[in-house]
Amino acid sequence: VSTQSRSSAASDVYKRQVHGAHQSEIFSIEPIPHTLLLASGSSDTTIKIWNWKTLKLFKVLPGHISGVLQVCPLQCQNLLISGGSDKSVKIWNYQRGKCLKCLKGHSQWVNSITQLYRKDIFASASDDGNIKIWNGTRRKLLRNITQPNQSITSLYGGTRSDMLIAGESEQQIQVWKIKSGKKVKVLKGANDRILTVSIK
Repeated sequence: VSTQSRSSAASDVYKRQVHGAHQSEIFSIEPIPHTLLLASGSSDTTIKIWNWKTLKLFKVLPGHISGVLQVCPLQCQNLLISGGSDKSVKIWNYQRGKCLKCLKGHSQWVNSITQLYRKDIFASASDDGNIKIWNGTRRKLLRNITQPNQSITSLYGGTRSDMLIAGESEQQIQVWKIKSGKKVKVLKGANDRILTVSIK
């Protein structure tokens, strides 16, 4: 049996076992805090909400016109944030399966989204070199941090501090103070573009 045939067979088994499976690559999977749910974003343009214990599909969130690269649950009001290769950031009520707002402003793919120091504040990062700070409940832009000639590939925030960590295609990590918009540190030494950043 060829490798391609085995891969196809495995895919068929997966689709039979998980009803409603994505029809293309999955780029992002995130658990939704304090629930039995998780969200997945795919190049098939949909977001799907699953019960991870039963593996049953809970909701399908259509609306992006191209691949969903990142999903990010906020810890307030059943909100889920998504970003994709259609250059948009969307705010969803995942319980109702409804898009509440499409936030525009990025001119290239939205690669990463992270929750920040407050439960309703989040950041989005793009190939256009911009990091945008948003209020999820008021659905408005709070601050824009521009990195000329840089592609921002990944973000890490967190609800305990005013810090934001950004990974870039130029093989460096930058640390920012969110409220002031000031860069406080640059970490160098990576040998290739940085795809993800996290603190343990």
